[in-house]
Amino acid sequence: MCIRDRRRVHGQTLGDSGSLYAIRDQLELNPAYFSGVSGPAERLKQLKAFVQEMEKKHGIIFFVDMVLNHTSINSTWILEDPNVCYTTKNTPELQSAFVLDKALRDLNKRLIENKEPDYPKGSIVENADDVNRIIDIIQHKVIPGLKLEEYFLYDVDQFLTQLKAVLQKAGIKIPEDEVELESDFNIYVSDRSFLVQKFIEKKKKKKK
Repeated sequence: MCIRDRRRVHGQTLGDSGSLYAIRDQLELNPAYFSGVSGPAERLKQLKAFVQEMEKKHGIIFFVDMVLNHTSINSTWILEDPNVCYTTKNTPELQSAFVLDKALRDLNKRLIENKEPDYPKGSIVENADDVNRIIDIIQHKVIPGLKLEEYFLYDVDQFLTQLKAVLQKAGIKIPEDEVELESDFNIYVSDRSFLVQKFIEKKKKKKK
């Protein structure tokens, strides 16, 4: 909820970080804004009266915008079912991003503790030169050691071997002639595996 002078308040209960982008409970009103009121029902009643009064007296209209990805890591919703959000377990493609985030976090910790030898000023950043020095550390020290490019390499021979094994197990004859793929064929692993599965299902249906 934003108003013209750019001060912001958030009506929902926030997570441990206190960030407006980390909601603990999208269905619970933040008790910090309600004095002398106990219980969710009473808070909702007071908010409803306030909204009606502001609209009637001042012509101010309120709206609710629920953005589910703005959810705190200690939200009951996520704790009960971790798969409602992306993780490296249910989405392995995020592994490279996770590795990069961790490396940047580690760099940040070294800067705070003044343990980064290539930047003796610790957590103090005073000018553009300081920013450029930190960027240089990231580009030439942090990123190269991660070998991120290896997450995007694929062993074609290994894939073909695995594909032939899957097709043979499904009783599908492998064509001897080469098949020319369309120019816009997506070479990403997840898409290719999806197409292979669809191909197998289609062949099985024809057999029935």
